[in-house]
Amino acid sequence: MTGATAGALHSRGSRPCITPQMWYAGRMVRSLEQAIAQLENLPAGDQEHIGRQLLSHVAKLRQLREEIDKGICSLDAGEGRPLDIDEFLTERHARYGEET
Repeated sequence: MTGATAGALHSRGSRPCITPQMWYAGRMVRSLEQAIAQLENLPAGDQEHIGRQLLSHVAKLRQLREEIDKGICSLDAGEGRPLDIDEFLTERHARYGEET
């Protein structure tokens, strides 16, 4: 584990809790390298459009991972509460107009 990664962990009971600052610090995967190589052959406008889409997608993934990490840390800290699935579904159906 690298120094940057190690600093992003802290213990929550028996397993480490991943903080939102912990991100992957490895080499780019082969498929992404291949995709970028293919993009280099496209017109600049297409490259720009695809680049903006990719950056938007990455931002959404990071936000989702942050929320998941917060939830995991919260559960690891014992801050969770039991969920009544029937009550949850009834509330969601009422909120979004779905029938049960």
